Amino acid sequence: MPCLRSAPVTGNPRKTRAAIALYTLVSSGDDWDRYEALQWRAAERYAAANPDDPDVPELLRRVRHDRDTYLRWGRKTLGWCVYLFRR
Repeated sequence: MPCLRSAPVTGNPRKTRAAIALYTLVSSGDDWDRYEALQWRAAERYAAANPDDPDVPELLRRVRHDRDTYLRWGRKTLGWCVYLFRR
């Protein structure tokens, strides 16, 4: 997913000044996959280490649903960018 190379700076209209974009870091598909997969892995590890936690079934249900949703649709639509601005 491409990021916009320039973006408006929003905030308090009385204090907003023009900002200059100095740098943009755009995620790759691998970056986003790693971000998502680390969450799935953390939940599975927590569940294995805490089998008596009453919240584990719901945690795993949600994480697995989110994983399936991401793998089906999210990989084609999600991404992230980091912008560095100077006023």
